[in-house]
Amino acid sequence: MSILQRIGNALGLRASEPAPLDTIPVDNRSVVLWTRPTTAVRIGAVYSAVSIIATAIEQLSIKVERAGQTTDTTPFIAKPDPDITRADWLHEITISLALRGNAYLRVYRDNAGLPTIARVLNPAHVQPWINPQTGRRMFTLADGRDYTTQDVQHLRLLKIPGEPAGLGPIQAAQHELTGYQELIHAGTSWVAESGSPSGILSTDQQLSKEQRKDLLASWNGVPAGRTRLLSNGLTYTANLISPKDAQFLESRRFSKTEILDLFGIPASLALGVDKGDSQTYSNVSQEWLGFVRFKLMRYVSEIEWALTELTPRGQRIRINLESLLRSDAETRMRIHAAAIEAGIYSTDYARELEHIPDTAAPKEPAHD
Repeated sequence: MSILQRIGNALGLRASEPAPLDTIPVDNRSVVLWTRPTTAVRIGAVYSAVSIIATAIEQLSIKVERAGQTTDTTPFIAKPDPDITRADWLHEITISLALRGNAYLRVYRDNAGLPTIARVLNPAHVQPWINPQTGRRMFTLADGRDYTTQDVQHLRLLKIPGEPAGLGPIQAAQHELTGYQELIHAGTSWVAESGSPSGILSTDQQLSKEQRKDLLASWNGVPAGRTRLLSNGLTYTANLISPKDAQFLESRRFSKTEILDLFGIPASLALGVDKGDSQTYSNVSQEWLGFVRFKLMRYVSEIEWALTELTPRGQRIRINLESLLRSDAETRMRIHAAAIEAGIYSTDYARELEHIPDTAAPKEPAHD
């Protein structure tokens, strides 16, 4: 702690030191397990869920609106961090929110106070806290200095009143995820450490101790997969544990479904639907629509808010979800045909919605 920070604490400017960056209090104890993203994403279902969310958001476009009308995108919005692409920038924010429930942008400004860079920080290197004297939100970064919201934009997934940090799905379900990892470990240990033989050699003949020893040595000396010759009336009975029993597949399958549900991922989107399940095109479309509107929107709205706060007053940032909400081509064409026939909009407007150039319009028949 710096001398200035000690003086500040002595004067009551801070109630207490922030909690260690890599611990989370759970049941009156500090838990490190799920605070590191590299630990959480080692679970296949978590990796899959987070990847789906990040991939969906990184491909979205951003537009600037003023008085409800789209205006030209500023260089800052086009590329908030000049060192990476905007897709990577969106990806890093989404990963931070999904794994930790928090994302932080270190904002750099020009002489006029306008933001020029908004760099995504590692959430493990940021400690949010609330100044007990002013009630303002503060952030301690890895350099040991304290920053205000002027320099750090804080995005939170689940906002709990009075809590400086947001809550993510991994932090909310630590016990369930820990149990899932223990289940995987138990299944692996069963195969490696149970001591159960892979098979049994038997015969109705009386064998001496030396004969038994030689037969076992001969059998075990042949590499797996090679052909073996059985003599002396020997028979071999496999004693393999089925994968279903060894890996507790039913329990793991149920836990995987719970994890996907925790992140709001439709089972059909994660290829988690059983072959026997009845999934129609309509059901899947509704699932995906609900996923976009009620799960992805939590991430999207946080990013929109953060960027809007960094733009001049009167402007608003919108993330275009059209590419995720669009139905299939055949359905869209039927909707356009019905709308044109009903006089709701013209063929030119339909081409604009589909990004079809005017040159693709049908030619007028030549008149004699």
